[in-house]
Amino acid sequence: MKLRAGLILLIVAAALSAVSAVVAWREADAGSSAGISNRLFGFTLKDVTAYQLFRGAGGETVSFSKSEDGAWSVTLPGMKRPDLADRLSLESLGALVQLARKNQVAIPPAEAGMDMASAVQLTVRAGDENENLLVGKKTADGKSRYVSLLEKPGEVHVIPDELCSFADKNPGEFRSAYLFDLGGGVAEKIIVHADGGSDLVLENSSGEWFIRSPLAWPADAVQVGRLLRSCQNLRAEVINPADEKQSSGFARAAYVEIVCGGKTHRVSLLPGTKEGVALALHRERGIAAEVDGSLLEEAGRVCQQDNRDLGVNRYRQRVLDLLNGRTPAFISVQTPDGTLELTLTSAGWKASGARDFPVEEASVKQALAVFAGFEIAGFIADGAVKKEDYGLAPPRVRVVCSDQGGQTIAGVSFGVDDKNQVCCLVDGREEAILASGRRHTNILSMPLIFYRDRQIGDFSFDEVESVKVVKQGITTVFQRTPHGRWAITTPSLAMLEDDDVDFSMLVAKLQRLQCLTYYSEKIEELSKFGLDQTGVNVIVTLRQKKADGSTNARIALDLRVGLDAEHVIQGLTGNTRGPKPVFGKLSGESPVFILDGEIARELTRDYK
Repeated sequence: MKLRAGLILLIVAAALSAVSAVVAWREADAGSSAGISNRLFGFTLKDVTAYQLFRGAGGETVSFSKSEDGAWSVTLPGMKRPDLADRLSLESLGALVQLARKNQVAIPPAEAGMDMASAVQLTVRAGDENENLLVGKKTADGKSRYVSLLEKPGEVHVIPDELCSFADKNPGEFRSAYLFDLGGGVAEKIIVHADGGSDLVLENSSGEWFIRSPLAWPADAVQVGRLLRSCQNLRAEVINPADEKQSSGFARAAYVEIVCGGKTHRVSLLPGTKEGVALALHRERGIAAEVDGSLLEEAGRVCQQDNRDLGVNRYRQRVLDLLNGRTPAFISVQTPDGTLELTLTSAGWKASGARDFPVEEASVKQALAVFAGFEIAGFIADGAVKKEDYGLAPPRVRVVCSDQGGQTIAGVSFGVDDKNQVCCLVDGREEAILASGRRHTNILSMPLIFYRDRQIGDFSFDEVESVKVVKQGITTVFQRTPHGRWAITTPSLAMLEDDDVDFSMLVAKLQRLQCLTYYSEKIEELSKFGLDQTGVNVIVTLRQKKADGSTNARIALDLRVGLDAEHVIQGLTGNTRGPKPVFGKLSGESPVFILDGEIARELTRDYK
């Protein structure tokens, strides 16, 4: 069924393309005064208000009419009320009116099939005027058709056969086969219903979709677009009139309802007799048909209550702009270690409260980027829930952005439930307990040190006297000579030959060394991170001149390099490239940070 429906859509598209090609081909001529005078019909397409087709004397009559709002309907033989007209048929009739040209040929009308008993008569109405065209036989080559204006019975003309495709159609083909024919309008509301489930109600508000039931949440525009396309592509291969008995069988059926232009379009759906097929009823149009079963299956999924992740949650927007395009003036980071207050000044962000260190602007940008595109990995609970059951009363971590007046712009709280699951609550969306994306959770729940300036090294290259590297218990000392070259003094004396420039570049990097981020302010078991005596130790010593001309030695950098930290940094950045990042720490009561894997590789290589 799906394959056949797809093939039908391709055929329809190809036919529309053919009509469009004819329109484009004749466009210039149609707009000229000569083109107008040479037309079979003496009025323009925009003035046409009705068509009527008569098949032979006493034959079937098909009537098209245009309403005041421009919508076309069709009335077929035996129909009690008009129905939506087939768009392709209207395109064909419009092309005929606009493009058909006088091309008189010398042939007796009877031989051209112009007798009322066999010809198809088309009456075109524009206001109070009517023009009537008889469509007769095809020419010998099958590419053209004989036509004649009823008002001039002795004149026979030849026009392209594709302009007369309507003459060969069955009456039922003039009726729109699309059950949801919105006429190019914009959907305002969608209701999806399945018996025994919870209705999904979607509403379009100024171009943005929202879920109104069974919960309130911004809707995923992509998912709503898929649903609309499924509805608008729902096509019947054969349209049957729906009698009262048939309609009553749909009392407990699933349905999809679309409101467009103030009009309600509802299609009811029941399982068909074959797999992948559904029975569809459009009660207002009075039609029943077999259609593709995908929409019925979607209605069952969406309305089910047992597993919302397979149902309504698929229609929930999972990326929210919590800042709504605004830039906060204050950020409050509340953790068990205290509250860090960040204030935006003319010189950048400043820290106060629990910490007063220099602020790393990049870390603040990361946090604000999370607020501007907050990713939701899942929905844990909805409705009236107890926050304390999810570790959110009080939360373990809370980050709040405020404006210059101190009014909250956005806030996010994190907690841990009894299943050790990280739970999240967004201000203004308290009806839902969320699981945020792993990277976003990691960024907003990082310790306060995360916002500290990442500068580790800060010394003058010209004052460096020596660099000591201890790895695997072996100490190597690199001494800078008066001429600016490097010599190894321990464990044995040797000048650096091949790698002298590389080592100078390494020292230059250490001079302004920055960490990728901070991991923790204090860790008791350094051995877990390779930051004890088993790790790599790098000590940079300076020789500085005093005011009296004498010099003294000072350690400018005492750095320990530890184990692989890739699993941590991936949680913050999403991915890494090159050598794996490692843990690092300065001597004394220094916080633990993460270093680029490239600097770690350069520190541990052999220099000759």
